Formats: sequence, structure tokens, C-alpha cells
Amino acid sequence: MILIMGKKPVSLSHILFLVCLVFYAILLSAGYAMIHQWLWLFIVLLSACAWLFIRKYSRTWLPVILLIVSTGLAAGGKLAGIPPVLAITGAGLALAVWDLSLMDAEMVEIPEDDQTRSAEMNHLRSLGLAAGGSVVLISVGHLLHLKMPFFFLVVLILGIILGLDRIWGYLKKKV
Repeated sequence: MILIMGKKPVSLSHILFLVCLVFYAILLSAGYAMIHQWLWLFIVLLSACAWLFIRKYSRTWLPVILLIVSTGLAAGGKLAGIPPVLAITGAGLALAVWDLSLMDAEMVEIPEDDQTRSAEMNHLRSLGLAAGGSVVLISVGHLLHLKMPFFFLVVLILGIILGLDRIWGYLKKKV
């Protein structure tokens, strides 16, 4: 919790929401600016503003619609020619913004205590682990160009997921 000039304390998840939202807007805007798609750049900025508006209505279907729009903007940008790293990172940040907005909506109704902060920190750790694992997998995927049958690819992905689950269990025991 961070106190801001005598006002209600701001949670870490709220700060991370804003940071992820800003980077989402910057990355996709930069990508669309690189390929001179000004209308889509404007739409990205509108979607970022809509995420701020949506926070008041997190219990409706609007966050899901905005998540679809945000990831669609990233996928469409990739198809239009923006660098893959910007599109992939933008989509990941959109997913993090969606997750954090829903978590903030759930945390509003729960009174502040040590157990609530612990649950929030566990959720943020799992989100960080998922995001970090995704970045590693994407980086490895860009470096390695392996041709393998689909079955082996599925087994490899399941092994990675199982390994990440084991790492998460180990980290939970330590903390």
C-alpha cells in the first residue's frame, strides 16, 4: 500500500494496472506509428482510455469485450506489419491489464487485512511468473527454429507448463 497525500492508500495491483496500461498504449502506438497507420494508432489510444473508464464497470461484460479488442489490435498490428515483439508484448500487457482490473474489482469488496494483502501478493506473483515465463518462451521461440511433429510440440508445451507449475509450487513454499 502506498499513501498519497492523506488519501485512501493505493494498492500495488492498481499501480501495476496503470504501468501495464501505459506500456500497452506506448508499444502498440509505436508499432502502428512505424507503419504509418494513424487511424489504428488512434484506436489503440482510445482503447487505453476505455480501460480507465471500464474500471468502474469491472463486473460487467465490458472488460472481456475490451480484452478482445486490445488483443485484436495487437494481432491486427502484427498482420499489418508492426514488429512482432511490440505486438506480442502489447497483447501480453493487455491480458495483464484485464487480469489486474478484475482483481481490483474483487479487492474493493474485501476489507484490508494481512490475509487480503497476502492473497493480492500471491496473485501478483503468479501473474509475474506467467508473464515472465511467456517472455522466456517467446524469446526461445524466436531464437530456435525447430521442425517437429505436432504431437511432440504438444508434449513439449505440457512439459513446460508442468515445470512452471512445479517452480510456482516451490516458490509458494519458500514464501
